[in-house]
Amino acid sequence: VGADNYYLAYQLGLYAAAYLNYKGNVVEIRGLKGSTADIERNRGFSDALKQYPEIQIIDQEYCNFLRPNAREAMLEIIDRHKDVKIDLVFAMNDQMAMGVNDAYKNQNLFNRPFIVGVDALIGEGGGIEAINNGSIDASFIYPTGGDMVIEVAYKILNGIEYDRENILSTGVIDKSNVR
Repeated sequence: VGADNYYLAYQLGLYAAAYLNYKGNVVEIRGLKGSTADIERNRGFSDALKQYPEIQIIDQEYCNFLRPNAREAMLEIIDRHKDVKIDLVFAMNDQMAMGVNDAYKNQNLFNRPFIVGVDALIGEGGGIEAINNGSIDASFIYPTGGDMVIEVAYKILNGIEYDRENILSTGVIDKSNVR
């Protein structure tokens, strides 16, 4: 039971492309180098954007899924691309997406790009709250699947036929549906 990181990021890439009207400059804030989530999310996102030659990933940094690392990395990216408009940032989790927002907010920088994360967790400090308060613009749901795990375990323990592979679906949360 689990989510498909490649599929999630591919869908996120299609969403990003549509938001950008199929042209623009993108930055990717990556997770932990070598981790499955980072590799699969990068591949899915890149594969989706390859269909749109006018969208360029102009920079990327590994930030270990940590908000302070993303803030610092984004400040460096902004400095490296002073003469380039960054249209969208894909951060591989909501905490890093919030770090990207911090970089713009703390430096009083204008022209903040559209910021998309992953997780869409509810509760204090989660992605849903960040979308509600404008810290990030969208997040793709990374389902925890607890209910599905219990259902599969129940079936196994009771000798009921079950699917050996259970892929959880994703969806986007943004201002249009955050409530």
